[in-house]
Amino acid sequence: MKRRSTQLIHPDTSRAKSEGAVKTPIYASSTYLFESAEAGAATFALQQGRPVDHEPAPFNYARLGHPNLETVEAQLLAVEGGQAGVHDALAFESGMAAITTTLLSLLKPGSVLVTTTPLYGGTRQFIRDFLEPWGLRTYALQPSSTAEQVLKDLDGRIPSILYVETPANPTNQIWDWKLLKDLKTSWGSSGQRVILLADNTYLGPCWQKPLELGADISLYSATKSMSGHSDLICGACVGDATLIRSICSWRNKLGNTASPFTAWLLSRSLETVELRMQATQRNAQILVPRLREHPGIQRLEYPGSGAMISIWLNGPENRNNAWKFLNALKIIQLAVSLGSNESLACHPASTTHSGVDPEERKQHGIGEPLLRLSIGIEDPEDLWEDLLNALDAANER
Repeated sequence: MKRRSTQLIHPDTSRAKSEGAVKTPIYASSTYLFESAEAGAATFALQQGRPVDHEPAPFNYARLGHPNLETVEAQLLAVEGGQAGVHDALAFESGMAAITTTLLSLLKPGSVLVTTTPLYGGTRQFIRDFLEPWGLRTYALQPSSTAEQVLKDLDGRIPSILYVETPANPTNQIWDWKLLKDLKTSWGSSGQRVILLADNTYLGPCWQKPLELGADISLYSATKSMSGHSDLICGACVGDATLIRSICSWRNKLGNTASPFTAWLLSRSLETVELRMQATQRNAQILVPRLREHPGIQRLEYPGSGAMISIWLNGPENRNNAWKFLNALKIIQLAVSLGSNESLACHPASTTHSGVDPEERKQHGIGEPLLRLSIGIEDPEDLWEDLLNALDAANER
């Protein structure tokens, strides 16, 4: 069996590359030929879960599948460490498409959704503005929560989904996987299946394997470390093959399948994901101890691996102080997103999490002093000088 690094360059697909091309070309076709009417009928029957009495065609319509999608989904399965036949993978046109499609496919009005806190702002807003008005009951888990206490608070209703972000965006809060697995097991002992979904965007597929830790599905904004080049928007989910089939059906209906060009770009990026993530982690681990000792920083959270650093500045707790820091940066780019080759910095309270209720932000430490740093592959000494200059600017009174 090929090892992961080899699979990312040579994914397991049944299709030969066109005209002997070393790289899979971009298949810019919206529709695909059938060898016969019988093959066309069989293809749609297979996709709709009906009996098939003829060999189906490999593809029919690009919203439902295409060669670039087949290639990148094989790579996604490989990078996540999934087992063919047990697990499967899907690519979407954005990370939020992956998250919303997964939730919509697995929930229904009246279901209970338990989440860790905090969550990425876009996810939290989807839950608040769509799922809750849609008739969904939600519950915010606390680190001290017990299975019994949650059920008591929910009047005995069993959660359908436990949705996890660890480390959490943007604070790097870590949740104990043993606690999460124990909650799932306890609630599932009633006979109702409890599905554990993990948004693994923040740490990325090289430093944490949620499927190995007890998750049923790993979710990603593949825009981030999987892409790493800040040149595409894409999402992914990898996990239990039965659940993936249901999610795929919803992806087909909602029409947010990754396009050939999106899939091709992500496929290119996944070939180097391990090398890039190793480089960004090396830089982050050089900078973290220096930042911890700087008097301009009152608090720093770093999970020990990955490229994401959360810092809380000393000084007046207002956004002007944080903005002076950000405006002084010259090498680190002032932009949202993360996991890119270039280092990025943002102020979550006024950007990525500005749509979250202010009291909720305050409860989870997403205040004015918090800055989110995504460390890239630049020279670490240049990054350190840039951070020192920004800290000096923030401390000027």
